[in-house]
Amino acid sequence: SKVDAGGVPKPGIRFTEHMAGSFSESVGPDGDFGAGAALGRATGSTLSTDLTITHDDLLALVADPRVPATITGQIEAPALSAAPIEVTEGRFVLLTPDPTHVETGNMLYRIEARTKDGIRYRLVGFKVVHHGAAADAWRDTTTLYITIFRIHGSGSSTVRGRGVLRVSVSALRRLLASIEILNVPRRLD
Repeated sequence: SKVDAGGVPKPGIRFTEHMAGSFSESVGPDGDFGAGAALGRATGSTLSTDLTITHDDLLALVADPRVPATITGQIEAPALSAAPIEVTEGRFVLLTPDPTHVETGNMLYRIEARTKDGIRYRLVGFKVVHHGAAADAWRDTTTLYITIFRIHGSGSSTVRGRGVLRVSVSALRRLLASIEILNVPRRLD
């Protein structure tokens, strides 16, 4: 955790997010996320994540929502691995401006993961957050568009599929219950 000039740990935040959905390997590199999800549902190609997101410096995050957080956790995708796939490295950005759309930001996920057999994958995802209508906030913050890459020994990668993950109402309740404020000794603080 980060410390201030006096050596006191800075407040941080941690929460766990569960998302579930589907993806398809049949959707090429320029394929549509919705089409990938629909094909995945039709063939039973599911994917779920249990990701713990940790911001070590809550005050820096409040000042700039582009400050990255770390991601740990696991991915379950039977089409990729019979056993859960462990996250080896992950980065989450709460909100970064979308240069291609007015009054729109993106939540960004970049996850490196490895199967028990040593196969490496990268999951890159984004949530599109439109400024304005509160009615869109639920869909915006609970829908993750994903691309899955297989990483080869040379470091090159190929697209393995595209799809959509969502946070359900019950998963949102669990997320809210999981929120921890770090390095603050008293809850009142």
